[in-house]
Amino acid sequence: MVPVQSILKGLISLLCLLFLVAGPILLYILVRSEGLLGDPPGRGLQ
Repeated sequence: MVPVQSILKGLISLLCLLFLVAGPILLYILVRSEGLLGDPPGRGLQ
């Protein structure tokens, strides 16, 4: 039997790695979509 604590530690470390990798990507996508959505109205007003 594998102790539950080691499994939890493995899962938590995997989650941390996922957040480290996915966080910047999600931020980049959010900034890109915000910029794409924000540009056309500004150009239309000018």
